[in-house]
Amino acid sequence: MRIRTARAWVIAAIAALGVGLTLLSIRTSPTSFPLPNGGELRVAAVVVGTNHLFSAEPRWKRLLRFALPDRWEKPLGKFVGREDKATNATLWVWLFETDAAGRGTNDFTRHSGQIIFNHSYREFAYPFWSTAGYSLRRFDIFPRDQKTLQIAFDDHRESMKFTVANPHPIQPESWLGKPLPQVVETNGLRLLLQPYVPRRRTDNAGLPANLRIVPTGSSKPGWFYCRCSTVDNLGNRRRRGWTHFYSNPLLAQTASALKLNVEIQEYLSAGFMNVTSQLAFQELMIIDRARELGARKISFFRPGRFHVDLNAPIQQLSNESDDTKITWSASESNDGALDLEVSRPGILLVAEAAQYGIQIGARLRERIGPHPKKVFAHAPIATATNRSGANQLIAIFFTPATLRSRRPPVDPPIAGIDTQLPTLEAELVVNYPPVEFAVDLGENPAE
Repeated sequence: MRIRTARAWVIAAIAALGVGLTLLSIRTSPTSFPLPNGGELRVAAVVVGTNHLFSAEPRWKRLLRFALPDRWEKPLGKFVGREDKATNATLWVWLFETDAAGRGTNDFTRHSGQIIFNHSYREFAYPFWSTAGYSLRRFDIFPRDQKTLQIAFDDHRESMKFTVANPHPIQPESWLGKPLPQVVETNGLRLLLQPYVPRRRTDNAGLPANLRIVPTGSSKPGWFYCRCSTVDNLGNRRRRGWTHFYSNPLLAQTASALKLNVEIQEYLSAGFMNVTSQLAFQELMIIDRARELGARKISFFRPGRFHVDLNAPIQQLSNESDDTKITWSASESNDGALDLEVSRPGILLVAEAAQYGIQIGARLRERIGPHPKKVFAHAPIATATNRSGANQLIAIFFTPATLRSRRPPVDPPIAGIDTQLPTLEAELVVNYPPVEFAVDLGENPAE
């Protein structure tokens, strides 16, 4: 009975694989042309999706891998191919190159490839993976609405272009954007997206715009960083890393409308603390900007039990604790007080919970020294909200993540803080809700 069941399962798997190969052959349009060295370059597969699997192995081995359980694949050797997942649908173009003798090689396809939009904008892609003649080009941005896709290769000697079928063309969405300049005021910030004239225009120039962040409060701001994500009406997405340079933050002009999503962080100093000190706690500084954003108290604690009143000095109840937790308690002040138990050193932050809809964190970093560079990440391990006071307050305790280094730390060290500097700076990290712009680029975005 088991043999029949296993045999039926294998037959069904092989049949399913045959159907999959048939669908693949329908969705792609194989293209081949000669190379200057006497070899040939052909398109092996064109796939659009979020889950990708391509095998460079012989067909019989592919069938066996598909049909056999994982524990029986060891005699087949290491898998030769590529598997990947993405949150947004990407285009994979698999190429196979041979030399004049018909052997697989990656001489020509090691150069960058390009995909060409209707209005001449080009998106570049470098070899994502290659082996034994097979080479992969992954395009996160491509003309998803076109039925055919134009691919080009240029190795500074020859330029080759060919066309492949788009397996899944889509209909572009209809967006209503606004021309520049645009101003958005939210969360205590004013964001200005203004026209910008670059020094030099190229085919791959992005939207000529400049983003500025201006606080609306009266106090001196901290250091701002932003991360820009863009999406066009074809579903092409791109995200850039955190940076304090705001020039030209948008996606290249692939469509007539773009949406820009801006994530913003502001860093505020909370003063310096002595790492070598054996004090049970150290009060840290709250500057005017931090108070304006809702911060009410920030302190560093070593293990122990404490009573913290926002309008009175901190009281140490004991120097030992097996757990870390926060409990709000009654107080003569309107803001209330809390009982804190600390099992690991860390930072306590008390802030207004709903101020501007922002979230505030705390961390330590190296700031003074010949080569200060370490930032010690902190994770919130205890949180409590006081809803009975005049203002809704949230108390969060952040403990540092453990970092390893070959250099010996200061003596005595703080758990999780590996540094040779006797003084560290405490920082508040302010995370603002994302802000979105909808930008109209006009009828001819590439011009």
